[in-house]
Amino acid sequence: MFIIAAHSSWQAYHLGLYYIVALTSLFYFSLLLVLFISRRKLFTSAIGLTLIVLMAALCILLFIDDIDLAQYGVLFLYSLPIVALLFFGPKAAYLAIAFNCVPFLLLVNRQLPIGYFDFSITLPGAHAYIHGLMFLFFNFCLPLATTRILQTLKINSRRLKTLNKELDYSHQLYEEMFDHIAFPTLLCDRQGKILKANALAHSLLNVPDAELLNTRLDEWLIRLPAADASLDAIPPLGIEYQLKRNPQRTILLKEQELTRHQNGVIHLEDISDVKRLASQLSEARQEQLFTNYDYLTQLPSSILFMDMVNDQIKAFSKNNFMLLAIVKICQLKMINHEYGYEFGNRLLKSFTQDVKQQLPANALFCRLRGVKFAIAIPGDLNTADPQRLSHSLRQMLPETCNPGGEVVVMDYRVGITFSLTSASHIETGIEECEIALDQCTAQEACVLFDRAQASQMNNDYHMAQSLRESIQQRHFELWLQPKVNHVGDICGFEALIRWPQLDEIIMPDAFIPLAERLGLIPAISRQVLERAVELLKDWRHVDASYSLAINLAGAELQDEEFFHELVMLSKESPWLVEKLELEITETHLTMLNPYVNQRLHELKQLGYRLAIDDFGTGHASLAQLIDIPADAIKLDKRFIDKLTSDAQHIKIVYTTLSLAQSLNVELVAEGVENELQYQYLVDMGCQMMQGYYFSRPRPAGEWLDRIIAAEGQTLNIMREAEVLLAE
Repeated sequence: MFIIAAHSSWQAYHLGLYYIVALTSLFYFSLLLVLFISRRKLFTSAIGLTLIVLMAALCILLFIDDIDLAQYGVLFLYSLPIVALLFFGPKAAYLAIAFNCVPFLLLVNRQLPIGYFDFSITLPGAHAYIHGLMFLFFNFCLPLATTRILQTLKINSRRLKTLNKELDYSHQLYEEMFDHIAFPTLLCDRQGKILKANALAHSLLNVPDAELLNTRLDEWLIRLPAADASLDAIPPLGIEYQLKRNPQRTILLKEQELTRHQNGVIHLEDISDVKRLASQLSEARQEQLFTNYDYLTQLPSSILFMDMVNDQIKAFSKNNFMLLAIVKICQLKMINHEYGYEFGNRLLKSFTQDVKQQLPANALFCRLRGVKFAIAIPGDLNTADPQRLSHSLRQMLPETCNPGGEVVVMDYRVGITFSLTSASHIETGIEECEIALDQCTAQEACVLFDRAQASQMNNDYHMAQSLRESIQQRHFELWLQPKVNHVGDICGFEALIRWPQLDEIIMPDAFIPLAERLGLIPAISRQVLERAVELLKDWRHVDASYSLAINLAGAELQDEEFFHELVMLSKESPWLVEKLELEITETHLTMLNPYVNQRLHELKQLGYRLAIDDFGTGHASLAQLIDIPADAIKLDKRFIDKLTSDAQHIKIVYTTLSLAQSLNVELVAEGVENELQYQYLVDMGCQMMQGYYFSRPRPAGEWLDRIIAAEGQTLNIMREAEVLLAE
């Protein structure tokens, strides 16, 4: 475009048409000026650009002598509606369309105003100049400008969509937060007009949403007389109202600070039940009303309940007793999540009323905390049996509750204790009920406190503390029991853990179940693995080639640290993998876990030898032979115990031996305790055995001494078996 301007000006200069040079310079100066101010004054620049297009079209139409070229000025005018639409909107486009009707009619009638003015801007190259301008304007300027505007609109549209989503999300959060406020809440403007109300407020005022909104709050409330001093004296402080639709209900109104939109958040509190309860209490106890009674259920607080129970216990005679129970409502959390907290509160109120109607007149009832309620029923051994009374207490609890017309099937857990002496303390009774409550299950929902069981729980607690300390201080010892072949030669050992405590050795059966409950099995197994590795290294120094088996219960294989140690051992000490055997406790439910099964296959690929321990006593022994890539199975001692006296056991052992041989799996018979069992197994073809007949488990150090004393020779323990039999 600037080339056309320069060339036409140069041609006009040589022809002496200086006014054309001035006119061209004016047009392009105006165009540059419009582009310069477009960043700061967009509307002004849009007007200027539109005028430039209009003036250029009129100059071509009015001041070009050639009618064919002058027609192109009309084409410029035809572009005005598009320019006006892009810059100023539809109204400006409609004006431009109306304006273009004039040049359209002139062009159709071929009455263009050519030669009317004694002024011409026609140059010898005008044809090329005008066609160039037309080409640049319609082929570049107009499409690019339209594209830029459309892109801007698209970007703005995306931003608006994003802002709209953010606004929707913020609005949803606001709605959710407002609806889940734990109190009936209203949002009002400064004139008291209700703008919004949560579900609790609708329920309290008993007014539909459409009827409540945009009405004044004082249309639904009646202020209590200020002269009623007894009402004004009841805490908490605030303005009290009665509901117009239900004057029996008293509402305490609390106005908070104004929001930034100058709206007020107002909480409503129903104190009707509290006021009714206050009227029944003595004046001396009215000041402690809200501390001695639960706000929701109006039951005595736990502190007041304990005082009342202690007062009754002090008045007991020799044959009196106190039955104490804690009742826990199990499904309230789920109900609150499903139906809302207001429904849950109504359920608690309904439960409270139903229980009150069923309890004896001398019973005490309180809301202990949350979903737990405490019940105390005094009794006399001359007329009531404590066991029968505890059973009847469960029958007093309602099977269903009906809060607001909805039937809810109740699910309870009940812990019960009772005292036969007046010296018992209520706090001790509460603790006993809590202990009994912890023992409740879905099958046994009502549990009576068992002092022996509580003592066992206390012992388990102290044992758990000692167990954790022993793990930290590495107090566990490794004992070994040999595996022998059919001629009595030792082929390997099984590592057994022992826990030395003071002057005794605690067997695994006494602490392993507790360790499983506490999740300590992986930590214990890591110590066993470390001791086993140290022992195998000691054996290697004296050229002993015995294998060593350690027991795994399944939980260790789910422990990342323990599994990582096994993997690193296979990489750092490949010779160790050949000597270390992993005996899987087949009875453990974890063996049915696909994740554990996958890791067993990985260990097999690393070269570890796997054995199924206690074969035949688990959940799916034959299935484990398919799922676990086992190299050996250890037949449980229960099949060996009656081997010499029960033909059925002989068939089972023989069949298992045949199965192992057909699968090319080694079988180790556990629990061989006498020579007759040994001979039976040898006659059946059993190659590997283990049991007290050969040797009891002994500390690992003793076996190391015997291996060193044997100086690399094969250990044979048949003589030891004979000595044991003689003893």
